[in-house]
Amino acid sequence: TFDRTVATGWGVADTGHAWHVAGSGTLSVTPGIASMVTDYHVRALIDMPSADVDVLTSFRSNLGLGGSIGYVGVILRGSLSTPDRYEVTYDSDGFVYVYRYIAGSGYTLVGSWSQGPEPIPGTWYTMRAQILGSVIRARVWADGDTEPDTWMASGVDRTLTSGYPGAWCEAWIFTAVECDFRTFQVTPLSTEVRQEFTVEPSAVNGVTRTVPAGSPVSLWTPAVYAL
Repeated sequence: TFDRTVATGWGVADTGHAWHVAGSGTLSVTPGIASMVTDYHVRALIDMPSADVDVLTSFRSNLGLGGSIGYVGVILRGSLSTPDRYEVTYDSDGFVYVYRYIAGSGYTLVGSWSQGPEPIPGTWYTMRAQILGSVIRARVWADGDTEPDTWMASGVDRTLTSGYPGAWCEAWIFTAVECDFRTFQVTPLSTEVRQEFTVEPSAVNGVTRTVPAGSPVSLWTPAVYAL
């Protein structure tokens, strides 16, 4: 929660973790709301280094029909020393997707994307963004609606293995974007050691099946009996 007053920046969370600001914009906190205003790009990372997390945040903006054009969302595995990060994005057209940003290489779209709820300026929405191993996924829904069962954006990327979660917003063609965050909750997803490997399909009797990247797959070996 943001039950504090901070004139510049987002200060220190009630968990004792500091927020670090990067980019160009004005950040402040009034009791209950943390705000970002930018005509370019600004982000805030919380000092909670982690690899696998679930981030749940409630936000509103001036994006959408009759408002500004731009982007708002969650940062996963962001760096405090470089601009490297994953950006989970909800844009002014209502699309939900994930980008990877690497210094010197720029943006790369990760996985699939789809249409989310229509953005209406001043309306509160909730975003859930997860990263577990190499799998990144996200969904957005309007405040008061039931959380969807399906992910609106999902993909697999192994470039960034650790970092910091956070929030961000960005303007397009320098139209001022205002983003408010009411809650920001970070939950570790796993402390277990996992093994990752690639599964290659093998046709049996000429039958093949396409499995989207990031889908759960069960592997088994059928018993063979001599007849």
